[in-house]
Amino acid sequence: ISESTRKDLEDMYDLNSKKVKVIYLANSLRYDITENPIIDGKYILYIGDRRSYKNFSIMLKLFEINQSLKNEYKLICCGGGAFTKSESEMIAKAGLQNVFVQVGANDKKMANLYKYAATFVYPSKYEGFGIPLLEAMYYECPIVASNVGSLPEIGGDAGLYFNPDSAEELSSCINTIINDSSIRNDLIQKGLKREKHFSWDKCAEETYRFYEEILQ
Repeated sequence: ISESTRKDLEDMYDLNSKKVKVIYLANSLRYDITENPIIDGKYILYIGDRRSYKNFSIMLKLFEINQSLKNEYKLICCGGGAFTKSESEMIAKAGLQNVFVQVGANDKKMANLYKYAATFVYPSKYEGFGIPLLEAMYYECPIVASNVGSLPEIGGDAGLYFNPDSAEELSSCINTIINDSSIRNDLIQKGLKREKHFSWDKCAEETYRFYEEILQ
């Protein structure tokens, strides 16, 4: 599903590259959002679960070192279930219990969250593809993602990227998007164009052709 995944498979299993075909996934979240924001005030969006490789802990560090974010923005964590006891304790210890908000959402509510977010942050240390990047692009939500795995490959020039071990780099990327309207608007326009390069029709057609090739 990405060149990054292809390379991993070839490295781990010593596969012949001629036997591997990269076929990209796409975005299915395409609601027309005309409703008002379901979240009051300014917020940064985090989507998905919070297992260790998702690198959620860097979001705590981000708000600890960036006082303006802590004072002006919430972090909306969509999905992944309620904060665990240990997560709640860490959030409280950092004084972020009124900043970090976990919400459950169906697809339409998630689309609303993308549409009105200041930015979408994807700090994961590994993703085979990263569909949320395309979802954010579709809803004109500028993306900030870690610079590892497939994320730069999928996001291309439509995102800002940071070392997933550096809260300082993450903070710098977010500050750029929040404070520089020219860069923000440029990322949004590039995202709208880039998202159109990925489609399920194209995915299906390439998969069908590959099966035909294999069966010859």
